[in-house]
This record gives sequence, C-alpha cells and structure tokens, in this order.
Amino acid sequence: LYLASYRLCDMSLCLPLALMPSIFPLMSKFYKHDLATLKLIHQKSFDILSIFGILLTVLVLALADKIIIKIFGIGFVGSAIALRILILSTLLIYLGISSGNLLLVADRQKTTMWFYVLAAPLSIVLNLILIPHFSFIGAAISNNIVMFLIVSLTFYFVNAKLKISLEITKIKKAA
Repeated sequence: LYLASYRLCDMSLCLPLALMPSIFPLMSKFYKHDLATLKLIHQKSFDILSIFGILLTVLVLALADKIIIKIFGIGFVGSAIALRILILSTLLIYLGISSGNLLLVADRQKTTMWFYVLAAPLSIVLNLILIPHFSFIGAAISNNIVMFLIVSLTFYFVNAKLKISLEITKIKKAA
C-alpha cells in the first residue's frame, strides 16, 4: 500500500524535475556576477513551483481515494491515507528544490550531502519507532519528518550562508 502512494508522489515530481535543468544554467551564469538577477530567478522558480505544489497538494488531499481507486483499483484504497501524508513531502520538495539547486550552483554539494547524512539516522530511528506501531502510515510520517528537516536545513543555509532569502508574498496572494 505504501509503495503505490510513494510511486504516485514520485511521478508528481515531473514538473520540478523538468523545470530545474532549465533554471540551473541561468543560476550558474549569474551566481558570481549578478546576484540580483540570481535572486530574481530563484524567487520566480520558487514562486512557480510553490503555487503548483500547493495546488497539487490540495487536489491530492481532496481526491486521494478517487486517485488511488482509478489508478490501482479498489483493493488499494487503504493506501489513500499514505498518499495524503506523503503528498506533504512532495510539497516540501516543490518548495525546496530551487534552493537545493542554488546550493549546487554555489558548489556546496558537501553541505547538501551532510544534510542527508544527518537525516539518515533520524530516518532509521523514526522508522524503527513508527513502523511497528503504525505500519506504512508510520513510514509515511517518518518520510515527512525527514524531508522537513532536509528542506529546513536547505532554506536555512541558503538564507544564512549564501544570503539569499525568499519572499512568500506571491504564495499568500495565490492562496
């Protein structure tokens, strides 16, 4: 049941995964020479992905049962709860992928690696605690907590160390 929901969330990442290879060269071009343009590109990609991510999340939260039944059949309807939980991790990816790419542009791959190294033991501990009690729901919750940590660290580093912050005014207006 978990895998069905996880696969749907993975498939829903096609937009950010298609958009970022187009944005990455622009970020790279302006990183060292035009910080104002880099910030603008980063903000626009964040705005676009945030709006699409929020819309996707709202739709999936509202229609998870129907989506699961349509794609996998009535026998998988129990995985709709996992889909509702995992879509929040997908939203976090939509929100954080532009900042994650900014770390790559800034040659901070090691920083990103350390975020995942820090998150791995947390994931193991959470899975050991949650899965025995909550089954695949526990795995989904664990995934969300770990993803929240990684995206939070990414935002913090981009803001504090690279001095590039994001505004959420357009997201507020869209909501």
